[in-house]
Amino acid sequence: GNIGATNAIRALGPKLGLGVFVLDILKGTLPVLLARRFLPIGLAPLEDQAIWLIVGISAVLGHMFSPFVGFKGGKGVATLFGVALGVVPVAGVIGFGVCCLTLAIWRWVSLSSIVTVWMMGPIMFFITKDSIQILPFFILIGILLTVKHRSNFKRILDGTEPKFAFKKTVKTDGPEAS
Repeated sequence: GNIGATNAIRALGPKLGLGVFVLDILKGTLPVLLARRFLPIGLAPLEDQAIWLIVGISAVLGHMFSPFVGFKGGKGVATLFGVALGVVPVAGVIGFGVCCLTLAIWRWVSLSSIVTVWMMGPIMFFITKDSIQILPFFILIGILLTVKHRSNFKRILDGTEPKFAFKKTVKTDGPEAS
């Protein structure tokens, strides 16, 4: 697997895995909140929300391609939730709700993640109605996260993608763990 929250839940169980999930969200939220607090308002030609998204998406990219683990990492969805919570909190909450709903229906985290990622830009735009500049960022991150999930989609089509459950499902010791 990778260092993301879904794999942490599968490998470590729900308590530690949910801790990783919260930390991944904070990894996206905190840089955005710091940018909102300390970056000057009105840096032309970008609107404030677009600047905050650049900061937040940088955190997502850092999560996905971490130099601390050989430029590998998680798939970035939980960190993107954090970014959305920092930029437009209501959109982040709605996006999380969309993810939970799609996860309850299909039980594939990868499918729920991508549905949510592709809905986040329009959700943010319709809530704010004032920043068309956020849509290109979500198109680019949507493409990147979709590509990052391509192996999951292949497994869905092959019928081998595991369904999500809040329990430890990966053996972490012994010869089968590698």
